[in-house]
Amino acid sequence: MVSRVDLARELNLTPAAITLITSELIEEGYIREYGSGNSHRGRKPVLLELNSTAGYAIGVDLHQLNCLRAVIVDLNCDLLWRTEREIKDNQPESIVADVVCAIDQLVSQSSLQRDQILGVGISFPGIVDYTTGTVIRSANLNWDNISLSKLIQDASGLPTYLDNEANAAGLGVYLYDHIETQQDFVYISVGPGIGGSLIIDGKVYRGNQGSAGEFGHIIIDANGPLCRCGARGCLEVLAGENAILRWIQSEVSKGRTFNGGAVAPRRASELYRAAKMDDPLACEAVGKMAFYLGIGITNLINLINPETVIIGGSPWLIMDDLLSEVRKVAYQNVVSQKARETQIVASSLGPDTAIIGAATLVLEEIFQAPILYNRSKINTVAASH
Repeated sequence: MVSRVDLARELNLTPAAITLITSELIEEGYIREYGSGNSHRGRKPVLLELNSTAGYAIGVDLHQLNCLRAVIVDLNCDLLWRTEREIKDNQPESIVADVVCAIDQLVSQSSLQRDQILGVGISFPGIVDYTTGTVIRSANLNWDNISLSKLIQDASGLPTYLDNEANAAGLGVYLYDHIETQQDFVYISVGPGIGGSLIIDGKVYRGNQGSAGEFGHIIIDANGPLCRCGARGCLEVLAGENAILRWIQSEVSKGRTFNGGAVAPRRASELYRAAKMDDPLACEAVGKMAFYLGIGITNLINLINPETVIIGGSPWLIMDDLLSEVRKVAYQNVVSQKARETQIVASSLGPDTAIIGAATLVLEEIFQAPILYNRSKINTVAASH
């Protein structure tokens, strides 16, 4: 909760401007008055709070490629309802149909009216033009120049916002993670591929053509395996889940056992469960992933020297072990002693990081508010409309 006086001071606006803005937001139901604050003299200030049930957003996470996850959140970005669907066909029209089915299922499950849904946010694995909602390139899906946002918006009838999965997740981490993050940090997403986002001054840095943060495509070994992007030895083709699963399959074909048998895992979740049970091949695979991630993060630290690197994505079951090895590799290889002070931590949002990021795309667009320097007030009131 916050008073109008505090808002005027925080946003460097006049009391009259704050009164005008808050009156409009109260009339539209986005904020409400809630009791009185303390005052050393004069009248006690009236406190304002965000009305979290004034609207809802849907977040859809597509970064797993074979699975679609969707949620409804309130204006506090609290997850209220969720659903999950298997993706059997990666063609654009099929993905659109799956997303629309998930939206319809969530609306039915929640008993909300459709006009209470403010929009749909999509986190997508690939290079995305955020301003147009277009997938410029997705090597994993072999998509080029697909207007995914428009296709989903036309089919669902709801405003739809699209961003790269790691960019969306990075923004969600900035706004809703409980880690003491700064305004500048790097977020890394580990999944079938590997993504990254740079958050600078509380905003996603997209680069000249929108492809900044393609962490998975920094080249680790120029003579390494061929990546779907056309280059060789990208981090993604060495440390992504799909790459690690292929490596295990190769090892099993040579006679090694996985989890006591001769069948390689088909899903990363099987790998992580086996590693948690100390299966030798699974533990070696996780170590391989951690080594290459550590080398990639070493390059990041040497290049841009962030205060914090935050890792999210799929491997939550073994995240502690993964982080321990990643830190060891990175700190052994960074250029200076001071660089070893870089924090390498896991997102506190856990497996919901990407989906919270997707929902955040809607909330940020709806409120059109600059990210406030005092993050504790983000969830209290949206003061620019």
